[in-house]
Amino acid sequence: MKVFVIFKHTDHSLTIDNLSFVHYFKLKALSLLLILYCTTASGQQRQIDSIIHLLRKGNIADTKRVNLLTSLAMNYQYSNVDTMVILGAEALRLSDKIRYTKGRAQALIITGIADDIRGSSHLTMSRYDEALKIYRKLEDRIGEARVLNVIAGYYYHKTDYTSALEHFKASLAISQNIKDRKGQGTALINIGNIYSELGSYTRAVHYYFLGLKEFEAAGDMINRSMTLSNIASTYTDMKQFREATIYNDESLKLNEATGNQRGIMQNLLNDGIIHSSGKEYQKALEAFRKAADLADQTGDFYWTYLCKENMAIAFQGLKQTDSAFKYYRQCLAAAEKAEDVGAIISTRSGIASLLLLRKDAKEAIATLEDCYVLAAQNGLVPELWKISGQLAEAYEQTGNAALALRYFKSHLQYGDSLQSDSVRQKVQRLQFDHEMEVKESQIGLLEKEQKVSAKLLRQQKEIVLLFGGGLMIVLILATILFHHRRKLKQNNEALIAGKNEIKEQSRRLEEMNVFKDKVISILSHDLRSPLNALEATLPLMEEGAITPEEFGSVKVEMEKQLKSIHALIDNLVVWSKGNMETGKSSNSRVMIHDVVYQNKSLLESAAAMKKINLTSDIPLDLTAKGNSNEISAVVRNLLANGVKFTASGGMVHIEASSDNNRCIITVTDNGIGMSEDEVLMLRNNSWQHGNYGTGGEKGSGLGLTLCNEFIRKNEGSLQISSEPGKGSRFIVTFPA
Repeated sequence: MKVFVIFKHTDHSLTIDNLSFVHYFKLKALSLLLILYCTTASGQQRQIDSIIHLLRKGNIADTKRVNLLTSLAMNYQYSNVDTMVILGAEALRLSDKIRYTKGRAQALIITGIADDIRGSSHLTMSRYDEALKIYRKLEDRIGEARVLNVIAGYYYHKTDYTSALEHFKASLAISQNIKDRKGQGTALINIGNIYSELGSYTRAVHYYFLGLKEFEAAGDMINRSMTLSNIASTYTDMKQFREATIYNDESLKLNEATGNQRGIMQNLLNDGIIHSSGKEYQKALEAFRKAADLADQTGDFYWTYLCKENMAIAFQGLKQTDSAFKYYRQCLAAAEKAEDVGAIISTRSGIASLLLLRKDAKEAIATLEDCYVLAAQNGLVPELWKISGQLAEAYEQTGNAALALRYFKSHLQYGDSLQSDSVRQKVQRLQFDHEMEVKESQIGLLEKEQKVSAKLLRQQKEIVLLFGGGLMIVLILATILFHHRRKLKQNNEALIAGKNEIKEQSRRLEEMNVFKDKVISILSHDLRSPLNALEATLPLMEEGAITPEEFGSVKVEMEKQLKSIHALIDNLVVWSKGNMETGKSSNSRVMIHDVVYQNKSLLESAAAMKKINLTSDIPLDLTAKGNSNEISAVVRNLLANGVKFTASGGMVHIEASSDNNRCIITVTDNGIGMSEDEVLMLRNNSWQHGNYGTGGEKGSGLGLTLCNEFIRKNEGSLQISSEPGKGSRFIVTFPA
């Protein structure tokens, strides 16, 4: 027997073989109320007495009084709806009086539930909508999730399963966001109830277990037991009685541990239903009797009715019609006392089925005619379908063919209506199944993407480690080279030894793969200028040429050079990663003015030392399309070569412009220039050696070679015009 949302109501068939023993009394109570407000039956009266005692005190705050009124109202939900209405209205009045908006939202939920139970559902949704707006305005996410759950239960009751599922999922999303375990469990088991109602039992069990996990994490034993009971009931629907018994017994242990008598009654009733479904009627009767005794002790009409009606059906299965009559009459007396229309109709129909088995058609007709009118007045189509079939059979037994035909036609008409509902439910189930398959497929794709991303991340980490190791090696080598160069100046023999060692190291590096060759070559080329500056400064300090006070004036410049080393290393990592890929460089908008300014600043110290006039003329808004690091390397190398090969008192000038969607960068110097053969070697990327600069700087010859490569990768072009003794002009174009 499923506890959440709505108690299932299954109709009795006319034959014993098709009897449904999972006959649940149809309550209009909504799902989440059993979760959010659940309490043990034994503790309910104590809770009512405790709240009434607090309300009688005159010194409690009005806001607390509103909260107590709403709590008290919920405790009367199943026993006295009229009292629930009165308490809800008083809570609403007091909330408005003291302007307690949260209390008003709580009272609106109470009155909305009461309206739905009493059949005034046209008022229900307006109350729920207002409560939802209040909680959203207050940014009360727990309250918002609670109202969404209530609204979903309302749609469930109306068999609008699509809307119900939508609101349950919205409630679930909020509960997950705020990490409300109990709220998540509530939404999950209610989603399971929808799938169970649609006959998708496997998915129903899946969501029940998800909800069970959340309740276990929240330490909520009562809702754990209810969820286990739902799982047992679903396994009963699936005819898996062994599994149903296992989970029902587990639920029973929890209910006994918490003293939850209503839960124990539910487990006993479930146990009887499991045995009845397996045609073990004697065992079923034992369970039903225990449940009925407990229901009598608690004074709960609904549970008493459920137990005795199922006992009547079990006796009918044993063909003990006298005992079946006895319990049906007890059920009818209880139903009439409670003035419950659904129970009255269901019980009279059961009595009529026994009368028809005894061929007592006249008595059956007398019982069924009133029953038919009552069902028609309340619009109970399943009951009308069943009763019209029974009346057709009864009139056939009396030989009244006309009335038998009339009721048989009604039976067919109501059957068509129910069939339409059944088809609609099947369509909804197929729709849900399709949506679930799509979502599962999306989840599968996401998982695959995550695996691919994880693999790529691992590879990237490996590459970074490789680069890091390579850079460490290069830095170590650079440090060794630095010390060797210092020793070369002090001792000619050390100079020769150092050169031999550098040659030996170069030979080893040439045996490495092309990528490592480029990394080491670029680093030795682009770091040379700042290292030279450091090399020139440190000996001055050792020789006492500058005092510590004077060192302060050059400290800023040294820091600038060190920062340039750091920047070059960072750029090198980016360039190296790009060099692992084939094809074009990644494109972005590059601000040429910024690139020129940064690199010009790096070379101003070297130019000043040689008294070279380093100038630029770059429009502020000029851009090029390409890889910023590689374009920066081109500009830096062209400027560095201009400074290196221009004599003291010379000039190096860089300017830029745009023409026909091309960015044109021109570097001009009046340095030593190049021969036609040297220009040709540069254009063909076949430069094999470096030259000394005008200040004795040693070059590797790689700078302009790298320029060629970067220009090509960025879809650019390079023009060189030079004449020995007169200087050089380099014109580079990139896409604008």
